[in-house]
Amino acid sequence: MRSIATVLGLGIACAALSSCGHSHNYDPGEAQGSPHGGRSRNPTHGQLTKPQAIAFAGAVNLRSGDLPGFSASARHNRETEGEKRLGRQLLRCVGAAAENGLAEASSGDFERRGLASVLSVSSNVGVARTSAVAAKELSHLRGDHGRKCVAFYFTQLLKIQRLGSGTVGPVSVQHGTPPAPGTTGGFAWRIIASVTVHLTRGRLRSVQVPFYIDILGFVYGSAEVTLFSFGTPAPFPAAAQQHLYALLLARAKLTGSRG
Repeated sequence: MRSIATVLGLGIACAALSSCGHSHNYDPGEAQGSPHGGRSRNPTHGQLTKPQAIAFAGAVNLRSGDLPGFSASARHNRETEGEKRLGRQLLRCVGAAAENGLAEASSGDFERRGLASVLSVSSNVGVARTSAVAAKELSHLRGDHGRKCVAFYFTQLLKIQRLGSGTVGPVSVQHGTPPAPGTTGGFAWRIIASVTVHLTRGRLRSVQVPFYIDILGFVYGSAEVTLFSFGTPAPFPAAAQQHLYALLLARAKLTGSRG
């Protein structure tokens, strides 16, 4: 669940036309150095150990081969104290568990930039301590209250972001339930806003740049798998997004079946 606040903050940085990047990535050495061998295990059966949870997250997350034409971003965004405070408020609002989960790992960001466009995508896998905790958090995410929490958080976050001479328009949050057969269930959010950039080359001119943040996820046992995409001035392509979501879903099931 903590990944939701992370990717929302990350999306704002992209919206400000800066680089994208996560501050925490999967470290395969952490699992390989485990005395248990780091072998993944089905998160739907029993309680995983931390090395098993780390191995599961690393096996499911996106990697560069999944995204031809995209490049891995080497730059990172650091949360300010204000952003961290808003993130904690969001977690409380949507009913996230106060305790830390067993593991959480990000794929890092993959991006493609054009002359006037940016596409970015990443995944995140968190493993809660029990499937009951993960299922409870899913129910909060899928509710209307969760949508209101996200809309409020995102609006407040935009107010404290440094957007230079730009101003941000109203925020719209839509939510849905994408199919995730064989899992506890899925959730989806689309966040839409725009940045108006004020240019002063000889005369004052304003250019409105829309941006779209899509967050799709599902819960598989105690695992919470999230796909995050960002697009400006157009959304991340729907067909590619659906393919990546299906890929994460298939990997979660395949990795779990090997446990």
